[in-house]
Amino acid sequence: MIEMTDKQITDEFLKLGDKDKSVIIYIYELGNPAKPGYISKQLKLPHSTINSVIKRLVDKELVNWKEYVHVELTPLANKMAAHHLKHHIIIHHYFEHELDLSSEDAHAEGLRIAGVISCNTVLQMESKIPNCDLTPCTVYL
Repeated sequence: MIEMTDKQITDEFLKLGDKDKSVIIYIYELGNPAKPGYISKQLKLPHSTINSVIKRLVDKELVNWKEYVHVELTPLANKMAAHHLKHHIIIHHYFEHELDLSSEDAHAEGLRIAGVISCNTVLQMESKIPNCDLTPCTVYL
């Protein structure tokens, strides 16, 4: 696998469909691996939809799937999820501390836009937060 920059990781993540992103983030937060039926129940999506998502992610080499057993993220998908969640944290803090949104609203809004906002914008947001040491867009796994 070719090593990707943070920008390339973000760009590739942004190209994914919403359900594809949701599955990657869910498996990442769960801590790997997960059974498709469990993912289906937790994300409240039909099992057939989850199977379609998983097949797309296998084709893109973002998950490994042992049918009838479990799905696990590849190292690239792990980096994508970590990067996305760092974006979410920065956006959440920016909304909460700079725009005075409640923590709940900042969290919800941050989740909505973290997958569609560029690293440059997140870095600009981070620079506006006093004493921020969250270092976005540097993924170490």
